Amino acid sequence: QYEPEWILCQPPTDIHRDHRAIAAAIIRICQKAAWVGGILCYEVWTPINATHVVDITDVLELKSQAISCHVTALLAGDYSSCILSLNRYRGLYLGFGRYAEAFRLLKLDGSAC
Repeated sequence: QYEPEWILCQPPTDIHRDHRAIAAAIIRICQKAAWVGGILCYEVWTPINATHVVDITDVLELKSQAISCHVTALLAGDYSSCILSLNRYRGLYLGFGRYAEAFRLLKLDGSAC
């Protein structure tokens, strides 16, 4: 019965196969429900062509703490620095010294807007 206005998920074009599978499942569920909200895809492994950019400068420390909880992933690589660098790059849309997350609006057929 809950009908959110927005659903956030990984893009169906993400390099990680689990992320692609999750995105595909979300799209199928939304199509079956005849849901009319919006799906916003966020960057995980694969940079996206952004349709929306959100300033996260004020919560960057909290995000850093959340990333540090992914202990096994961090053993495989310095994802923390990579993610924060991507956020710094995205922040250039907002001005010098800002951090941002990028999103892409997705149609229910799986194509980008």
